[in-house]
Amino acid sequence: TLPSELTVKDGAAQKLSGVIIALSHCFHALAGFSTDLLKSVVTVILELPWGAGKGFATHSTYKTLIDAGVYSMDDISEAIDSTMTCVQGFDGDCIELLDPLFSLASLCRLSS
Repeated sequence: TLPSELTVKDGAAQKLSGVIIALSHCFHALAGFSTDLLKSVVTVILELPWGAGKGFATHSTYKTLIDAGVYSMDDISEAIDSTMTCVQGFDGDCIELLDPLFSLASLCRLSS
């Protein structure tokens, strides 16, 4: 099982962000291989903290899972609500808010 909240040290955050973004480009191919494996990878990505590339991978994640018939528009609505709650309750540095805002914009684009 995963810890309730994964943490990333500052030095590793940029590297992890690059890895997550690169991995998100492979989601379509991964869905063709195994949707169960894709769902597992997505579960890990969704548990990452904001600022670790999670926002950049969100669009690819949900688009691929919807195209594969694994997720529905209800799942996008839940993700939008969850991300909106994060944005509204944010009390840190505004630069750290860019990742969830990018994710929110991507999810809203998919839902329309």
